[in-house]
Amino acid sequence: MRFEFTFNEEIYRKQSNNYFTFVWKKFQLKNNKRFYIIVPYVLLGAFIIFLKSNLGYIFLFVSFYNLYQYFKFDQHYKTNRKNYLSKVEKNILDQSSQNKISVWEFKDDKFYYSDYNFEIDMKWNLFSNIEAKEKVLVVFQLNKQEVGETEFNKIVLFLESKISKV
Repeated sequence: MRFEFTFNEEIYRKQSNNYFTFVWKKFQLKNNKRFYIIVPYVLLGAFIIFLKSNLGYIFLFVSFYNLYQYFKFDQHYKTNRKNYLSKVEKNILDQSSQNKISVWEFKDDKFYYSDYNFEIDMKWNLFSNIEAKEKVLVVFQLNKQEVGETEFNKIVLFLESKISKV
């Protein structure tokens, strides 16, 4: 199957946001769990200190260390998001100025993609997993809106036959 698309800024921006969220979601969940553990530790530490035991200071120290790690990760996430979005905007400007098409080919033995400055040719055995989320093939960032529902379903079926875990 071969598809050729002209660049769509709106779809690209949405796909880029979805991809960033997909990549960082697991780490954000882990960081949020850290925060929910901090609160009971602070309360327990304060309660133990109230009972006149120095053991409470250990709980507070662990809590404040985890709180520091929580905010450190949050800052790291925000910095990466800002950098990623600025690169997305730069890429949008570059692709819009080039006004070229992107080519997507799903062949029996490999996947081929090319656009204004990038070309890739990958054999199927290099892929270990693919997810279809919110009408987007995550690894390929291919949107149902771009190819149409019928073609999108054909691609998903084709990929299921090529990649073991879908």
